[in-house]
Amino acid sequence: MPDIPELPYPSEWESDVVLADGGTAHLRPLRRDDADKLLDFFTRLSDRSRMLRFFAPVSPQTARRAARLDEVDYDKTFGIVAELGDDLIAVGTYQRSDAPDGDPTAAEVAFAVSDEHQARGIGSMLLEHLAAVGRTMGLQRFTASTLPENRRMLRVFHEAGWEVDREHVEGVVELSFRIDDDEKTREVLYRREHLAEARSMERLLHPRSVAVIGASREPHSPGHDVLAHLVTGGFTGILHAVNPAASAGEGTGEIAGVPCVARVTDIDEAVDLAIVAVPAAVVDTVIADCGAKGVHGLVILSAAPEGAAAREEFEHRLVEHARRLGMRILGPECLGVVNTDPETSMQATVVPVHPRRGRIGWSSQSGAIGLDLLVRATDAGLGVSTFVSLGDKADVSGNDLLQYWDADPDTDVILLHMESFGNPRKFARIARRVARRKPVVAVKSARSAAGHRGAAVRTTTRDDPDAAVDALFAQSGVVRVDTLEELLFTAAVLEAGALPAGDRVAVLGNAVGPVVLATDACVAAGLVVPEPASAGLHENPAQLPSTVGPEAYEAVLRAAIASPEIDAVLAIVVPLPGRDPEGAALRRVIGSVAGEGGKPVVAAVLGQRALIGHAGAVPTFAFAEHAAVALGRVAAYARWRRRPAGTAPDPTGIDPDAARALVAGCLAEQPAGGLLPPETTATLLATYGIAVDGSGPNHTAAAVSTALHVDADPAFGPLVTFEMGGGHRELMPDASVGIAPFTDVDAHDLVRAPRTSPLMFGYGGAPALATGALEDLVVRVARLADDVPELRELHLDPVIVAPDAVHVTGATATLTPVEHVPTDVRRMRSS
Repeated sequence: MPDIPELPYPSEWESDVVLADGGTAHLRPLRRDDADKLLDFFTRLSDRSRMLRFFAPVSPQTARRAARLDEVDYDKTFGIVAELGDDLIAVGTYQRSDAPDGDPTAAEVAFAVSDEHQARGIGSMLLEHLAAVGRTMGLQRFTASTLPENRRMLRVFHEAGWEVDREHVEGVVELSFRIDDDEKTREVLYRREHLAEARSMERLLHPRSVAVIGASREPHSPGHDVLAHLVTGGFTGILHAVNPAASAGEGTGEIAGVPCVARVTDIDEAVDLAIVAVPAAVVDTVIADCGAKGVHGLVILSAAPEGAAAREEFEHRLVEHARRLGMRILGPECLGVVNTDPETSMQATVVPVHPRRGRIGWSSQSGAIGLDLLVRATDAGLGVSTFVSLGDKADVSGNDLLQYWDADPDTDVILLHMESFGNPRKFARIARRVARRKPVVAVKSARSAAGHRGAAVRTTTRDDPDAAVDALFAQSGVVRVDTLEELLFTAAVLEAGALPAGDRVAVLGNAVGPVVLATDACVAAGLVVPEPASAGLHENPAQLPSTVGPEAYEAVLRAAIASPEIDAVLAIVVPLPGRDPEGAALRRVIGSVAGEGGKPVVAAVLGQRALIGHAGAVPTFAFAEHAAVALGRVAAYARWRRRPAGTAPDPTGIDPDAARALVAGCLAEQPAGGLLPPETTATLLATYGIAVDGSGPNHTAAAVSTALHVDADPAFGPLVTFEMGGGHRELMPDASVGIAPFTDVDAHDLVRAPRTSPLMFGYGGAPALATGALEDLVVRVARLADDVPELRELHLDPVIVAPDAVHVTGATATLTPVEHVPTDVRRMRSS
């Protein structure tokens, strides 16, 4: 073996990944002690696969030597292997040329994938990771050689998103392509990520066979209840019960009529999904058995050990074990899952209700809240497509579910209860895409410091800044609600289907007091109750007589729906004691008329015992204020949908490489980081086209003082605060917050959000100021903060906005060293 210098093993490139079929694998750099595993890998490879890889029939020993995989030095030669359990199932490498005149920015790349694991997207995954490694090592281009009949490998290269040059030379296809990390390749990466993660959730939610491990005859035990609910819910697949005691001569060998075996490996048929309800100490053994059986996914109801450290170690161990065996984990400590699709009909939870079929996808991080939501939703007649209890969220997270629901044709509305984000930046990216087509409504708890202390029993719960959460939701189009009631109320309005075309609402009812309260509630919810100008609608709010009959009520309701001045209607019904004590006649009118104009109609029926009911397809509420709040949330979401999606600006005059080099030099001199000298701060800003001008504008010019601040959050990324006033940050007189990176629409919204920002737009006779230049500055600051994560704090204060220009008159910057984790590859969240 050549004398290759020992370089540190690059552990940062280890990761778990989701494959194209929804399964998982572990990727890691090749090690020099992998010789035996490589020989075993090439031995298992078919003769044809070795032929395609080496262009000639070769033995496994020759293949291992020809690949030069034992010469890896993490510089000229870099290899990545995919593992499933203890086996290597794929190998990918790049090798720089040994020739003196070779291009130091180019390397030849090659792959081999086990026959039984081909067509799972492993080759594409290896290429993505090798390209990311290569970019960090100064590579700009890959070359590859393959036989024309190796169509699968040719497709890997041509579908990667790069422009591939192709040439036939003596019966071999020679390929060459740049490995830039650009918008096109990221689109490909995100599309593959979406499809793979959606597929992994589909495997959990649409199983053809389920094994309940820990099935029990003891009533009200998790293993008993889940199995019983699967049976009574009419699960369409094959059920198996697993319990050593129950199958060892005690009873009939059946539980709830389901055949019972001692171990999942004793089942003859394939098992897609395992529901695990066993003590924590046994879960490791169950995972090993499920991996051996080829189970696709695990829903773990088992509670984790007490104590934060023990819980964290338990979860990490389970996730690492399961992923290496190709499985995803839901939980631990979750309630289970529901899928009301008639082709599946799976009620695999401990919750004693069978939700009705509907088009709402639900998830809850809290088991208690999930139970309550399912029961209340069922009582309110809200329909569910799928429900997922996330539990401790050690593996499967809300991001995975968003990927699934986005692609699910049976889901129109998405509801989330969250205590924490697994990966906030990924959530923002996915939610922004999903919310353009389907409403996402979230209630986020642990908002206060005290609330976070209460949620800290979950190791996955982080102290998320509430201002950052608000900004993330606002930029992503997520409808944030404050309570579980509001979650249900908003869901009821969204489930009805129509979104308002604007904020104008008509309020009508047969009692003055409720109509006035409803009108005030609509205004408080951000809606407009306009005075009517058309002849059809005579008054708004419309106060009808308490004894109004169905015909007169219907006439006013039809006029409101037909009015071009109205976008939504809130109809109030006050039942008449003795004549129509439940308001049935007026509710029938509302149910029959609503929907004719394609506008949302909501109703409030005083005296209605249930918080949510229905009049036909119209949601009815016990209180008009609840209807107004829900309608206001829906209108705000519709407003977000109507606005342009925005584009990622590419400002001129920015030099990310120069900024990173400057920061690296500063940290080399001062490894702990700290406050930069003023002249260094000015130089750093200049790399992004930002000039620091201490003199400011002419003192006679009309101008407004503002400020921009950046604070880097470890999870959310750079938080950008725009402040009117400037110079007194501790007072935060009037500010708005956004999360980088910004679109042009994000920058536009940020500078207009503060209450006093109209001072800049020429209102009240004041001269219009250079707000376009201010938005450009916001974009540059956000881009700098996103490109240079070591920039811990940046304060531009004050920033003077004048009629002709924007002047940054003061700037300070603080650096902090950060661990660079590769972000330009697909990888699963660390447990």
